[in-house]
Amino acid sequence: MSRQFTVQSIREFGSLTTASNASVIPDNALTQLKNFDFTQEKTLIKRRGMQVLSWDYPSQLNTMAATQPDGVLWVIGKFSKHTGGSSDDYVVFTDGAKVWYTTYSGYSAVELTVGGAAIANAKYAVQGNDGDLYIITTSTIRKWDPAAAANAVSAQASRAGTKAVWFKERLFVIYTEGTGADPSTCWYSKIADVSAGTGFPAANSFLVGGEDGQYNIDLIVFNDQLFIFKNRSVYVLSADGDPSTWVLRQLHPYLGAAGKNTAVVIEGLLYYLSNEGVYRTDGVTFDEISAPIKDQIGGYSYTYVDGASISAVLYNDKYVLNRPLVGNDMLVYDTYTEQWTSWDFPAAIQPYGMIVMYSGSAERLVVGNSDVNHNTLWYMTPDNYDYDPTTYPLYRDWETDRKSTRLNSSH
Repeated sequence: MSRQFTVQSIREFGSLTTASNASVIPDNALTQLKNFDFTQEKTLIKRRGMQVLSWDYPSQLNTMAATQPDGVLWVIGKFSKHTGGSSDDYVVFTDGAKVWYTTYSGYSAVELTVGGAAIANAKYAVQGNDGDLYIITTSTIRKWDPAAAANAVSAQASRAGTKAVWFKERLFVIYTEGTGADPSTCWYSKIADVSAGTGFPAANSFLVGGEDGQYNIDLIVFNDQLFIFKNRSVYVLSADGDPSTWVLRQLHPYLGAAGKNTAVVIEGLLYYLSNEGVYRTDGVTFDEISAPIKDQIGGYSYTYVDGASISAVLYNDKYVLNRPLVGNDMLVYDTYTEQWTSWDFPAAIQPYGMIVMYSGSAERLVVGNSDVNHNTLWYMTPDNYDYDPTTYPLYRDWETDRKSTRLNSSH
């Protein structure tokens, strides 16, 4: 009598699951999964490819190597500009000594200056409700009208900071790196006034949670409230009416943020990285979504140095998390299928900072880069392969010129 075999077909792939205890790994889970994405039917497709943003002017960006004190081209923000009835996004990036912006196409990189003087130590850039770009540095705030010349950046209030958001017509600023003065202080401007001398009166500040040994690390507006993340707690502020009537409320006593740019609003929920893992909240309850990859992300003791480099964005219905000082791959959570996967890139790319640009309905993920031999920004294309930076327009073929990608569900 012939032996009977039972054949089981995996119709839906499960999430990347890296638990060391094999007994808790579901039968359809993948213990290794790189450079694939999930379809809505939970089948697998190759992730989109990466390409240099600036090939039309490679020498322009390559000359930045000589001015790189940090060895990094760091994406710190974006702004939108209306031209000919449409609105296009522009990426803002820095090497620590200068600040540039580039178009959606990346055809040119333009330095922003204060009357010809470089802008050093820029940490963040945010576009205000007035349409102007505000560049936050460790010494002062710079302001620029995108309709003006690139050398027409002006000095604004002498307020040091590393992260800022606009909320209720005010600019709120924190110092997120743990080493600045008053690490628990949040400063706020007058209404629609960030000007030098008057925009940030000395009294316009408050302590977040008091002097509790923690430090502020992130700000985001969600549900018409300002969420202020410390490294071990979360607070909310409505900021209605006169500041003397404001009430700061602690929302969670220990699930703070681990990175200054990891909080992202997606479909009415707030996602962010904490020291305990990736969480999402509706403003009341907090749910961990990183259990399948807990050993990759939870319990790591993120420092303020790590926090300064960590970032996340919403891209193509995915929460994309980058931790360049912790690991080389991005951890990617598909918000539709609620599955995890991971991405890594050619050796020439070590992403620092991310932003999603739009040109009409087109969407583009742009990342900075720490590789000093290829001082370029990169973006994700609709193609399913990565372009080789040394042989463009040839590309790295997924099957022959990349690390082996194993779909390993045995355990």
